[in-house]
Amino acid sequence: MNRFSVLFPKISWWIDNHGWIELGTDENSTSLVRLIDEGGVYWEDDECDELDDALINAEKFLETDLPIRFGEDYNTW
Repeated sequence: MNRFSVLFPKISWWIDNHGWIELGTDENSTSLVRLIDEGGVYWEDDECDELDDALINAEKFLETDLPIRFGEDYNTW
């Protein structure tokens, strides 16, 4: 297990099993972190100015969302 997976297990699960993430602003978005799946942008942080804070917000969002969306208890990691 790499360090990112230890620090951000929900984001790592998302990348390994469902979608991908985009980091940084671009011409389409001012958010630093976006969770993407085949349907497009699933979630994006529009509050943070620092990448580490935006990643923490993504992890917190997935902590709540993954069990609802996928019906599994992700707190058992």
